[in-house]
Amino acid sequence: MDYAKKGLFAFYWVMLIVCCLLIYQQQLLYASIVRATLMPILFVYLLVSLKRTHSRIIKILFLSSVGVSWVGDIFRIMNNETTQMVSVANYSIANILYIVSLKKIRKIKFNNAIKASIAFLLLAIATVAMFYNVDRAHLGNLYFPFLLYAFSIVVLASFAANILDSRSRERLASHYFLPGAFLFFLSFSTLMIIKYYIDEPQVDAVVLLLYGYGHSLYINGFRKTARE
Repeated sequence: MDYAKKGLFAFYWVMLIVCCLLIYQQQLLYASIVRATLMPILFVYLLVSLKRTHSRIIKILFLSSVGVSWVGDIFRIMNNETTQMVSVANYSIANILYIVSLKKIRKIKFNNAIKASIAFLLLAIATVAMFYNVDRAHLGNLYFPFLLYAFSIVVLASFAANILDSRSRERLASHYFLPGAFLFFLSFSTLMIIKYYIDEPQVDAVVLLLYGYGHSLYINGFRKTARE
């Protein structure tokens, strides 16, 4: 079974890199086909990794998040403003499901949430600066969906940082959940700042690579919750 898990995870990374290369070469039809397989591969990888010692509710939340992300990918592939709005909304919902999962792993104690507060403030300031410097008219109807998605990442990072205060699960946050949230934010920042200023289609390859890496960290972080 361990070989199957490793094989699935390696297959996910091969497909992710292939998809990024196809986007870079502007082979968008083939890239769309490959992209549609990424979340299902992670979903199966997560299924075969489940253990009895995993929290049942967190299992459901993580599986749901991957499933919702896949729906977002399908709408992203359609590539018009309406489907882009639906896609971003799905990505926001996926992040909310991750947030609820992290809350189940460790609740935030507001009288002792220094690390969570720091993460929130730093990314919130970065988000405000990013949106301040992006032409709202250029984003059109995507402005508010993008703003909601950015906020979901800020909150996700805060809940990830909160786990740093847990002695038994600090490693989950420092090695998986917090870097994963940072990769989501970096992916989105790349999309917002570089794509909308330089308008290079190849930038989508970087956006997808960072986004795919972030998901892989979250899934592997969940796998570790059974052992911590």
